Amino acid sequence: MNFGRITSVVYEKVFRKTSTFVVFIGVSAVFADRMLDGIADTLFAKINEGRLWKDVKKQLKLNN
Repeated sequence: MNFGRITSVVYEKVFRKTSTFVVFIGVSAVFADRMLDGIADTLFAKINEGRLWKDVKKQLKLNN
């Protein structure tokens, strides 16, 4: 595809009007927040594997 055509369409549909630009920023912020939150939770769980309550709870049930 032609990169100039893509940027032209994006400008016409999103960035030309302030209202659509504000909505675009809001939707992007919500999406980025959800994505980064999921990445952070996954990374935290991977780093702390074996030390989280879900792991300790399994060990305690085995001992009872």
